Formats: sequence, structure tokens, C-alpha cells
Amino acid sequence: AEHALKEKFYVAAAKAFQEVISSYPKFELRPQAHFGLARTLEDSVFARDTITTFSAYLTARPTSAAMHEYENIIAAYENVIRQYPSTQIAAHSLLRIAILQQERSLDLSGAQSTLQKLNIDYTAYPAITMEGTLRLGDVLLARGDLSGAEKESLLLNQNAGGGDHKDRGAYRLAEIDYFKGNFKEALKKLRSLTLNVITDIANDAIKLQVFISDNTTSGDVELKQFAEADFIVFG
Repeated sequence: AEHALKEKFYVAAAKAFQEVISSYPKFELRPQAHFGLARTLEDSVFARDTITTFSAYLTARPTSAAMHEYENIIAAYENVIRQYPSTQIAAHSLLRIAILQQERSLDLSGAQSTLQKLNIDYTAYPAITMEGTLRLGDVLLARGDLSGAEKESLLLNQNAGGGDHKDRGAYRLAEIDYFKGNFKEALKKLRSLTLNVITDIANDAIKLQVFISDNTTSGDVELKQFAEADFIVFG
């Protein structure tokens, strides 16, 4: 079933996951089968033309068909959470709901609430809550809450321990300094990120570092105005 899902054979994957759920009620990996079925539904919907399917969410009145598909995916993940509360698979499901709210339906308020619940109720799964903290910072930034985004990014930077999450949190802090017009602090944070060029975030850090450096040679006034406008566009 997992192989079929990875290969995007969604009908086969759905049948295989459903077979596990129906025929093996005591199978230890049954929770993963429920999650796999929900993920198959999600991926099969968004494998179609995303612009066509979800263009309605860019308007004030989403189509009933798009809303129905979205609600079915959310319901599938909520079913996993109900059946296996407080488990790692429930945490994964809650994160998927938040991602859908953030990226698909553009429900930033809903995504914020879901991510906050994830980070409070599922501290036993730090790898998942670190992703939740990172996304919560992104959501708060998109909602115009610089201080809230900074708080979440600081938590991530302190608790991630290392690796991609820590780097992404550090980059977000540099970006927040840029939006605030604190260009010296932003450059300081960016320099540390560019020391290790093999990291995924290094390229973004270099681009922002060069942009700030090139535009502060004659003073900060114009760049501050641009950064303020850039922040509005980001949100």
C-alpha cells in the first residue's frame, strides 16, 4: 500500500489500505493504514489540477465541490485522531490538517489554532512539534504578527538541537529582523547560516544577505520602506 501511494497509484493504494483496515482489526500497523488511507485521499485530490480544484478558495465564495473534497480530507484525518488519540499517528494527522488549512484553504486562523493544539498536546513527539512550531511561526508571520512569529522562531532555534529545523528557524529570525529594519542584526544571523553552504537554507540566506548588503550602501531609509512593503506582500 505504501509503495502504491509513493508511486501515485491511488486506487490501488486505497484498496490496499482499506483491505488492511477491514481484514486485520488487530494488526499493529492498523493506525498507519488509517493514516495512509487519509493521505491517499489527500494526494489523489491534489494530484489533479490544483488551480482548478481550489481556485474557488481565492475568491469569496468557494464552490461546493471544492469545499466537499476539502472537508472529506479533513474528516479522514480527524477520524484517525479520534481512533488513536494521543499517539504519534494522531500528531501526524493533526499536522496534515494544519498544512491543509495553511496551504490549501488559506485558513490561517484555523491553521494557527490547529498548530497550537499540536504543540500543546503532543510534546511527546518533538520531531512533529518542531515542524508545527516552524509552521506556526510562518502562519503568524503571514497574519502580520511579527512578535508572535519571532517567539515561535526563537523557541525553535533554542529547542531544535540542530539540523534543518534549527536552520529554518534561524533564517526566519533573520527575515523578521529584515522586515523590522534591523539590517545589521539580520546580516549577522545570515552570515552564520551561509558558513555551511551544503545546507538547504544556505542559498536563501545568501540571497537575502546580498540583497541587504547591496541596498544599504547609501543608507537604510529606502530599504526600510521596501522591507515594510515586502512584509505586507508576504502576509
